[in-house]
Amino acid sequence: MHVLIYVDGGDVSYDSQPITGRFRKAFFMFLFVTMYVLPSAVIIYTCIRIVIALGRPVSTVLERSSAVYRMENNKRKVGAGFFYCCSYTN
Repeated sequence: MHVLIYVDGGDVSYDSQPITGRFRKAFFMFLFVTMYVLPSAVIIYTCIRIVIALGRPVSTVLERSSAVYRMENNKRKVGAGFFYCCSYTN
């Protein structure tokens, strides 16, 4: 399609090529990957790394009555809750 626009100072022509199906498919595939797949992959990777870090045991010997044991137990509870939330939101 060729459009010719007349203006007082001269004429301006505009030639638009129709967008092909191949270009459209590639463009929407690019949008899908950059707007959905990559952010989802980053979120999933981050959630997995956090759960792994929270699940790692403390290197000291834990006694049942120590504050370190309670902190370790609480850390595991938070990790389990975080895993539960991530698994149902993604």
